[in-house]
Amino acid sequence: MVKYCKWFKDITYADESIVGRKAATLADLHKAKFPVPNGFVITSEAYKDFVKARDIDSKILAKLKTITDANLVKVSQEIQNLFLFSSLSAELLNEVDEFYSYIDVAEELRNAPISAFISSGRDSATVAIRSSAINSSFSYAVLNLTGSQKVTRGVLEFWASLFSPEAIKYRNDNNISYEDTDIALIVQRQVNAEKSGFAYLKDDSTIALEAIWGLGMSFAIRNFSPSKVLLQKDTRQIVGNYKNEQPWMLAKDLFSSKIVKKNVPKESKEGELLTDRELKILSELLLRVNEHLYHQQDIEWGMEKNRLFLL
Repeated sequence: MVKYCKWFKDITYADESIVGRKAATLADLHKAKFPVPNGFVITSEAYKDFVKARDIDSKILAKLKTITDANLVKVSQEIQNLFLFSSLSAELLNEVDEFYSYIDVAEELRNAPISAFISSGRDSATVAIRSSAINSSFSYAVLNLTGSQKVTRGVLEFWASLFSPEAIKYRNDNNISYEDTDIALIVQRQVNAEKSGFAYLKDDSTIALEAIWGLGMSFAIRNFSPSKVLLQKDTRQIVGNYKNEQPWMLAKDLFSSKIVKKNVPKESKEGELLTDRELKILSELLLRVNEHLYHQQDIEWGMEKNRLFLL
């Protein structure tokens, strides 16, 4: 019986308490055939059971009580090591391995005989791990995970990141207790975007589209300076265009498989970051999402090989 992992297709809003708001929304859009890359969620129950079984919970609480401005970095590393030098339970390891292995397998083939698909391709998907919290000012994405061992290691790295100096300081400054840090994780096929950004309704009559070269936003960086285009909602006419002079982009290096900074190609700099066609597609997608969800919703998007994905 599966205890800790849930496919997007099996998630409903009734599961929000254990999968998080972002995952519940992505699952809803995925099932409605919006362009959401396939994925699954490791529920918050996995985190709770992990720290309880290894008595990490009490150790974290004890260490947090000793924190001062002077020893913040040291204590942070000690807490993170509790995760990094540990291992997932056999039950969770087996579930993550199983779910990851089938992330790129068509749904109708998952229960088919093993001969129905090529087994060598089941451990080659590149995925990213992100928080399912809608507003998370300190967590980050674990990127470029290929192979179930790297995925399970990525889970521990992400849980450890909840106790980075920045995360601890953020909670202290905002009076957020440690008990509120249990978290659900989204494991999703990674979009290696050539460009990415946000789209949202600036007001009742204006659509705002923000874009940056390469990976960005919640996947990799915070201090980006996006280009912004404002469109009239009814006509899609441009009413404002604010360009940035971003000299670099975040991209996946084909040789090292790491996320690196690369110079934006000259031909890209000289052209529009978003073409008229892309502006239209993005604005239409935003309005379709808002209509589907019955309320105003910001969307995060990425484009890979001329294909648009909701993130």
